[in-house]
Amino acid sequence: MGLESICRAEIAGERVDGKLLIEGDELILRGERSRKFKLASLTNLRAVGKTLSATTKDGDLCFRLEGDADKWLKKIRNPPTRESKLGIKTGKSVCLLGTFDAAFEKSVAPFRTDDERRADLILLAAESKADLKSAKSLRARMKSDAAIWVIYPKGVQAIRQIEVIDALRGHGLKDIKVMSFSPSHTGLKFVIPVEERS
Repeated sequence: MGLESICRAEIAGERVDGKLLIEGDELILRGERSRKFKLASLTNLRAVGKTLSATTKDGDLCFRLEGDADKWLKKIRNPPTRESKLGIKTGKSVCLLGTFDAAFEKSVAPFRTDDERRADLILLAAESKADLKSAKSLRARMKSDAAIWVIYPKGVQAIRQIEVIDALRGHGLKDIKVMSFSPSHTGLKFVIPVEERS
C-alpha cells in the first residue's frame, strides 16, 4: 500500500495544492495541476518535520505534508521490491504457471513449488483470454487461504483488465489488489472469499 497525504506543494517555484501519493515507482501529485515524478529521478532528498523536499531535472520540489515527512523519505529511498509487493517472503511458497522473465524466476527460486495445491501464492502468466481458462481448475485445487496473481500485458486487445476480472470472478474468486508488475505487465490479485474458505 502506498503513502498518501493532502499537501501544499512548491514545484519549481509554482505553488500547488493537492494530494501526494507514492504508487509503485512514482511520486504523484493529484489536483488541479497533477504531476508525476519517478522516485529514481529524485535527488537531494530531505525531510524536516512535515516538509519533504527534493530536486529533479526540472527544478526543486517542496511538499508540506499532514504527517511526518521522514516516513516518506524512507519509503522513497527504500521502495518495496516487486517480490515484496506480491507477498513473496520467507515461509511462503510460490507456484509459477506460464512464462516469466528469467530474472524474476531466479529471484523467486528459493520459494518455488511446482504443486499449486501447496502454494501460498500462484502466479498465472496470461498473454491472452485463453490463458485464463485454467483459473477454474485452480480454484478447485488451491489452498483456501492462497492467492492467485494474474500477470497480464498492459494496453493490449488480446486481454483486458475487465476480462481478467470477469473470468476469475466467474470462477468464484474475489479481486483485492492491483500492482504494476513491470513496465509492460500488470498484476491482479484474487482470493477465495473468506466466507467460502474451508
